[in-house]
Amino acid sequence: MVTLLLISVLPSCNNDIFVDDFKPDVEQLSLSGEGDAYTVHFKSADWDMLDMGLPYDENLVRTVTPLGGEPYEGYILKGDGCISAANGGTDIVVTRSGSEMKVEVRYAIGTTPLRIWLTATNSVTNDVHSMEVVVDRVGGYEILDVDYNLDTWGSSVDLEPVQLDNISLVSSTSGAVKWFPKLSAGGLVSGYVMGTSSADEPVLRSLCGEKVPVPTRTSPGWSDWALRGEEAAITMDRSSVILEHYPPYPSPIEVRPGTRTALWAEMEECYFDVTLTVRNIFSGEVSDIWMVLSIFQPEKYVVTHDEI
Repeated sequence: MVTLLLISVLPSCNNDIFVDDFKPDVEQLSLSGEGDAYTVHFKSADWDMLDMGLPYDENLVRTVTPLGGEPYEGYILKGDGCISAANGGTDIVVTRSGSEMKVEVRYAIGTTPLRIWLTATNSVTNDVHSMEVVVDRVGGYEILDVDYNLDTWGSSVDLEPVQLDNISLVSSTSGAVKWFPKLSAGGLVSGYVMGTSSADEPVLRSLCGEKVPVPTRTSPGWSDWALRGEEAAITMDRSSVILEHYPPYPSPIEVRPGTRTALWAEMEECYFDVTLTVRNIFSGEVSDIWMVLSIFQPEKYVVTHDEI
């Protein structure tokens, strides 16, 4: 009977545990990625665990540093101390001290908002209060150097025909007409796109819009690649650039009476490895990232004559 009495009494003791309300004064924060901070005030300090949740694909290293203790990789802080989340483009520190929690964004470089979830828990009663922190990321890398390896490049096997210019002419005489075509854009319109490894993708995306030199050649079939002054904006979507240097197309072109003559280029997609040396303007850290440039260049020209 004594045993049964003890069993019946013990659960009621757990139910009598009293926890001070530790609700935070905010449930959502919006902070700037260009250095920002906010101190969250809880109603009490009656909680003992802080959990930092991050999107799985952010590649951020979380480090826990208990007050007076040594740092270690993790995402749950017990008691006072701090949790940090960092990589080359992000540095965020959350510090807990009693009933206060300071969220400090030293910098967060990128193009899309970063979302962080912070959860305060009383591990005895499992009472929980959570909040979402939305960090508006900013630009923060500058390009120091762009290094091409022009001696090593690749190309696709298939050539893509692109009509460069055309003319229709019906001659009143029986003789042919000589045509000196000029590109209306002032140069050769060429498509291009950039890419990189998944680890460097956040850096490259943050640099989109910045201009870098692109190589050209002036002899089809020969590897005389050089940086001749053309520039293109960094993009991870296919875009176009006007090239002022390209293999000369046949000129003049003979246009026979009653024909529509068109000038085409057989465009070859060429690939180049590029090393971008960049600097984090917040931390001053200098690093190299790898980029691949895919750009169309003319391999040969074709002239067509269609009867009209």
